[in-house]
Amino acid sequence: MSSSRKRRKTGLPVLIPGVACSVTYNTGVFHGRVRGEGKMGHWIVDWEEGGEPTEVPQSSIRPREANTIGTAGELNFVEEEARVKVEGEDDEDTPINPVMTFGNIEPGTTVDFNIFFYYLHMRMIVHVERYGDVEGFDLQTARDHNPLANCPILKVNASGNVYRHLDTGTKEFGKKVRQKLEAYNIDLHSPEGVTRALLICIFRMDGYDEPVFERWWSEHYPSQNETSQLKMPTTDDEFSSFYKFVRQCPKDKLKRKYGFQRLFNGKYQPQGIVSKKWQERKEIIPLVVQRLQDANTFKDACDAVRMVPCCGDFIGAQALLDLIYGVFEGEFGALFKNSVSAYDFIGNYCSFGPGPKTSIGKMFNDSVEPRERINFLAKNARHSFKRLGLEFPFLDQEFTPVDMEHSLCYFSRYLSCRELFINNKSNEAKTRAALQPLIEAIDSRPCPRISVKDLANCKTISGLGKLVERHLEKYPNP
Repeated sequence: MSSSRKRRKTGLPVLIPGVACSVTYNTGVFHGRVRGEGKMGHWIVDWEEGGEPTEVPQSSIRPREANTIGTAGELNFVEEEARVKVEGEDDEDTPINPVMTFGNIEPGTTVDFNIFFYYLHMRMIVHVERYGDVEGFDLQTARDHNPLANCPILKVNASGNVYRHLDTGTKEFGKKVRQKLEAYNIDLHSPEGVTRALLICIFRMDGYDEPVFERWWSEHYPSQNETSQLKMPTTDDEFSSFYKFVRQCPKDKLKRKYGFQRLFNGKYQPQGIVSKKWQERKEIIPLVVQRLQDANTFKDACDAVRMVPCCGDFIGAQALLDLIYGVFEGEFGALFKNSVSAYDFIGNYCSFGPGPKTSIGKMFNDSVEPRERINFLAKNARHSFKRLGLEFPFLDQEFTPVDMEHSLCYFSRYLSCRELFINNKSNEAKTRAALQPLIEAIDSRPCPRISVKDLANCKTISGLGKLVERHLEKYPNP
């Protein structure tokens, strides 16, 4: 192979092991970290997108510039030095591109920054495919411009919607809460209605495993067992009854008498022994509801909900979002007395758990507080989609930090899947083969996708194949 480049007369950069770097190829700019010195003026680079470490001429490497954010939240760009191919000059040490590129990487970010916006784009493609609520958005063109369109993980995974208010689980839960309040003749928009709805949303986030409260319901309210879709406590008497049921069922008895495997569901993050805190919750909830409805901002509303015992930062915020987007269907004015638009009410605030924090750590080469980075992603989304050449249907609504936090949570699991299953060409081929039966089932008949959480928990490609087998046994070809 003979190719050449005309180099500007600049001094060689100072490199140290571990530094983030950019490597210029004839085909573009790629990113990684310097592992250490190689042979004869070369350095070994580990690629951010996977692949074998490569010895690269020192002249082709540039340390990465730190990313800065201006007062308006816009990126300050640092131009990469241009390299021009010139006929006739020998350049045998030109490295061969070892990995797929995901667009030019912005200074201070990793390749995962771009993958995040490609991921959001793919999630919105799935939404439009399913609901068709965006006119003029060409699905095939959208896929053609997205390098993740053929990712085997994204072809089979069930993940959160880009917009928090579109979350299917939240909407279905909210509908059941409204139906139950109606059955109890409680006006949702009254203080009592808000109180009951909020307590149910908090109870959901307490994380009790569904078989536990369903067994309680069938034992204590058998006449309503068939008519009620939501078998969660609603009135004060029902909550007292449930917590008494839980206290009388220690762990060994739960297994022996009822066959329960656990008291709490692993999907949630219980933050205390709630059964012992019910009386405190009951006493403080009127004040919580008053402050909630008087809130001027999303942060004020979150602070109000966090007054409830055993309701921490993340759990409190998620219960509140179930109330806003599920029970009240995104009608901020129906819940908050001083509400403006959703975008202005949420402002720059969100509460986040470990998933978004992990994603942010992988996307940025700095130690900026995660909430600031989540805000940055929301404010710069339009710019990022445009830079990557992606048309994104915004549904006449800009992203809020709450939307970004929601997506980053699922994105962290998708990144785990990438690292586990498609970190090189060999593993990607094996992963595709393991998932192919499910890909074909989803394309040809009604067959649900597998939660990205379950995919990430597999840890091995063989485990992935077994998960697919079990899933297809549950949803056989009719």
